[in-house]
Amino acid sequence: MPPIKLTYFNLQGKGETIRLMLAVAKADYEDNRLDFQQWAPLRETTPFGHLPIMTVDGEELAESGTIIRFLARKFDLAGDGEVGFAHADMILEHVKDYRKEIIDTAFTEDVGEKQKLAENFIKNFAPAWLAASERMLILRGGQWFSSNREKAFEGVTGCD
Repeated sequence: MPPIKLTYFNLQGKGETIRLMLAVAKADYEDNRLDFQQWAPLRETTPFGHLPIMTVDGEELAESGTIIRFLARKFDLAGDGEVGFAHADMILEHVKDYRKEIIDTAFTEDVGEKQKLAENFIKNFAPAWLAASERMLILRGGQWFSSNREKAFEGVTGCD
């Protein structure tokens, strides 16, 4: 059994960044994908009642940001030094903002409100979010948000 086990739903969501990091690291891991029926009885056994969770050498970790930061350090993907890590961490937090907007829109039940949120996302949020991302990328030299880790990505084609 691999020393790393990722438990998340059988969809991309918060688990996909973790899967991508494990692919980049060429880590041997168990990708435990659950459907929503499998999730119901497990919910109460998780640290905070949600996924993803990752087990590493018998230790259970929860919260996607924590898992991402852990893997970044473990597999030397965190950027060079404290400043490089901070730059990578800024982008992680920036992506969380994007994800929140998508989820808030997708799970709004009122059709009229959903339409307003979707229009705002397309016309305002996404362009501003992308512009801020591009500014950060340009400030870092135009290719990487943090340290130059090009060699780390050789041979990586994705997770699915």
